[in-house]
Amino acid sequence: VLLAPGDEFVGLQRAVVAQAGPVESLGTLTVKWRVAAGTGEATHIPCDSHFPVAGCHVLVPPLQAECSPVTAATVGEPFDYGITLRNNTAALQEVQVQLADDPGFVFAGRRRDTVQVLPHDRAALTWSLVPVLPGQLKLPAIILTAEKFGARALLPQAGCGVFA
Repeated sequence: VLLAPGDEFVGLQRAVVAQAGPVESLGTLTVKWRVAAGTGEATHIPCDSHFPVAGCHVLVPPLQAECSPVTAATVGEPFDYGITLRNNTAALQEVQVQLADDPGFVFAGRRRDTVQVLPHDRAALTWSLVPVLPGQLKLPAIILTAEKFGARALLPQAGCGVFA
């Protein structure tokens, strides 16, 4: 990136914090750059700038979802596929849950539902899936929507499948 006088460069970095609570410092961000002191490559002076990254207070997510996929199944035999929702707040949470279509499975259970999760409690949803095709199958996506937070999530993560 070549900057002209008055230009600003903004970079976005991601920090992964293992647990909730206060974090005194996230470390130091080091930026390596060159000053153009002339027109040739040899006139570029390398520089390092070090910026301390301030600490922060990491909050527990208000709502968490955990998927319970299986890795192997038998064609024509049902298996359980489900999620557990955990409400970490002192308020009732409503979550819309939808199981996406998938041609490799037939299933039993409600395809679309709204689940109420009590304060500081858990709620579980389970579907019975039956694989109808042999081989590696991608599990049907579970779409979660929490209107209160304006959030939407897709479970399971990419690449999660079952061998039938």
